[in-house]
Amino acid sequence: MAGISTAVSWYLGVDEEDVDYQIEDAKIAYAVALQRLMDEKGVKKSELAKLLGSSAAYVTKVLRGDANFTIETMVKLAHVLGGRYCHDIVWRHQEVQWVRLVTDRPEETNRGWLHSLPALGEVAGVNDDEYNIESATLAA
Repeated sequence: MAGISTAVSWYLGVDEEDVDYQIEDAKIAYAVALQRLMDEKGVKKSELAKLLGSSAAYVTKVLRGDANFTIETMVKLAHVLGGRYCHDIVWRHQEVQWVRLVTDRPEETNRGWLHSLPALGEVAGVNDDEYNIESATLAA
């Protein structure tokens, strides 16, 4: 437990603008999202390890946020659970809030469904300076 309290103390004491903080924050956020997906699917650590062809110890390391991920590894972890890895880059001063919008995608093509969507500006009142989710209305 001393290791966890030391890590938490460090994490809480670092400036959010510090790159080391941002790295740890991203790893922890990924681990939490992965655990959520595992919980939703009822997958245990040992089962995930088997799906990955890795050890349970590695999965534990991943879920603690101790692993130094590559994007390839992050995509594979999400994929074996039936998920999809998503990411974004924004300016440091901007706050990001993810909204989970669950929709069914047509099976006929992998990406054909994209062409049936309205333009982003039609969906959410988008301009070059802001995205205002409160004014979002879906086109019929």
